[in-house]
Amino acid sequence: MLGLLATGVSNRCISRALGVSERTIKAHVTRILDKLEVQSRLQAALAYIFSRWQTCPDLALAARDPIDADARRPD
Repeated sequence: MLGLLATGVSNRCISRALGVSERTIKAHVTRILDKLEVQSRLQAALAYIFSRWQTCPDLALAARDPIDADARRPD
């Protein structure tokens, strides 16, 4: 659900995609914000995107040394 939240779609769209009520989504969003210790959907989305970025070795390598990352990439 956090992935959907990170795309910026509304609670209504998330509820339709998951087949649950908007009230359920609102409760889940509240719990996610609490668990991540953030105050907004945007902050939660950024936390999600950053955590995904950190787990991707190619992106982490590119962030440290973009030229070297290209040189190590297999053809």
